[in-house]
Amino acid sequence: SNFNKLQNLKSYLKKKKLAEYQRFIYIIGTIIILTLSYFLMPTIYDKKLVVADIKDQFLERYDINIKFNEKLNYSLLPKPHFYSKNVTILNLERDIANVENLKIFISIDRLFKINYTSIKDIILKKAEFNVVENDLSFFKKLLFVKPSEYKLTLKNSKLFFKDDEDEVLFLNKINECNFFYDYQKFHNTVSCKNE
Repeated sequence: SNFNKLQNLKSYLKKKKLAEYQRFIYIIGTIIILTLSYFLMPTIYDKKLVVADIKDQFLERYDINIKFNEKLNYSLLPKPHFYSKNVTILNLERDIANVENLKIFISIDRLFKINYTSIKDIILKKAEFNVVENDLSFFKKLLFVKPSEYKLTLKNSKLFFKDDEDEVLFLNKINECNFFYDYQKFHNTVSCKNE
């Protein structure tokens, strides 16, 4: 009978451990599902409203007009961001750049605010700028924007500077160019690696 009591105690402890283990699995599973749900909230946003909101924030922060030629998509990795291909940058109602890839990183603390995003860092990849003398004001404006902790980055891009007869005067290959506010020197800064 002592052995039976010992066997009953063993099976009771096994069941108790299994119940605690299952409870632990359920808690971890719930946390993972809630976390993923939080980060995937932007997938249910109305894309037309998000596009309009992003355009407004571009215009407000950098005084840049952009036109999306393809749909806007959302990605969770490496950080939550919207991305699009084939984006046009306008200056004084003239197309001055075609951007092959645009990434707009968003603030994660506002994901529950449906159809409102707060943009952070912006990456323009494989942009091709076709500028004339009047368009140089576009780049000057980027140095006189309001101070912001976020940066605008150009990567693997090209700048064609043309004359009035649309002939290329020079070509500048932009490996990486960052426009940001330097909080130590208290002014906007541009840092470029060009050829």
